[in-house]
Amino acid sequence: MATAKNLIDSIRTKTLKHTNASAVSAGDIVLINGRVCIALDDHDANAEGIYIWASDMIEGPKAANVAVAAGETAYWDATNSVFTNSDGAGANTKVGVFVESAAATGTTCVLALINY
Repeated sequence: MATAKNLIDSIRTKTLKHTNASAVSAGDIVLINGRVCIALDDHDANAEGIYIWASDMIEGPKAANVAVAAGETAYWDATNSVFTNSDGAGANTKVGVFVESAAATGTTCVLALINY
């Protein structure tokens, strides 16, 4: 499972409680009702956990061979478990804005997770 981490303090982080059907580890990226969320804690299957649904700075996996620029719209590609700057012909989920540029050779990116 792809993972991400929150780069800011918890005051500006928005969370929700959710019971996931599968076991989850802190940092796991999970789709909850069409929204990309990041687990804050480890929990077993069918146990309630806390998830980030909005944050000013999230670092996560970036699509290979794709350069992203600060200010570009960020999308979640669930098929490849990466963030990208392409909507994938409508297949990817719009999640926020890249807040730092990342080279095509990079493997991570930093974005504001907004979940429109």
